[in-house]
Amino acid sequence: MKSSSKVVNPFRFLEIFETWGPYIDGELIKEQAVTAFQKGHWQKEKPVLIGTTSEEGVIFVYGVFTKPVSAVEGIIYTTAIFKRHTLRILRKYLPLYKDIDRRDMLAQIVTDYVFLCPSRKAARAGTKVGSAVWMYVFDHVTSDHSVWSGLSFCYEHVCHGAELTFLFDTASVANFTLAPPERLLSNRMLCYWGTFAHTGDPASRVQQSGFCRQQRLPAWPRYSDSSAWLVMNFTVRSHAQVGTRDHICDFWDKLGIY
Repeated sequence: MKSSSKVVNPFRFLEIFETWGPYIDGELIKEQAVTAFQKGHWQKEKPVLIGTTSEEGVIFVYGVFTKPVSAVEGIIYTTAIFKRHTLRILRKYLPLYKDIDRRDMLAQIVTDYVFLCPSRKAARAGTKVGSAVWMYVFDHVTSDHSVWSGLSFCYEHVCHGAELTFLFDTASVANFTLAPPERLLSNRMLCYWGTFAHTGDPASRVQQSGFCRQQRLPAWPRYSDSSAWLVMNFTVRSHAQVGTRDHICDFWDKLGIY
């Protein structure tokens, strides 16, 4: 795709709008993961922990579109992907973005369509068949910008992969600096994921280590309709919240195009 100001690799452009995305070989992997969840084609007795960052699409959109995208170009790109669904999608998103540069709009569409809403749909499919499911959204902007290796468009955003430094405690190895509240966030995530691996329940207090007791972990209920679809919001003040962008994900679910 070409305009007066930029040349966009069409394959990279299309890739950022692919939901989930394993290669379907027909033997080992026979269908998309989100489809398998919807159809119950998975080991339903196993607990599931699933989530996203709050701004997954930023790194992909700004990585492809290195210059501003006009409203007209945004419409063209959206039409190329969504075709007959374009008008409904634009009615949902265009009124929310008034800047001349519409990359933020495209980034939000990628976040919702590729990451957040398919994850929510998979999580709800899991609960429907009786599986134990916990869902989260990582929503903290990392204070040390060096974690992004010069990707300045992520400095003030929660880009794809933002949680990994906290989850795997790699800050010291990579010479990143975590502020004290960020260290607590990292410790809590380590405890949740470690407990999940050990017991199948990230919020379990059974056999909890002294280290994890010291972190004063906020309650993390299962993701279910009986708990009002509570989602763990990971920030320096982590807390369970009722859903995340549910009205938007309801819209995407009704489109049925994951």
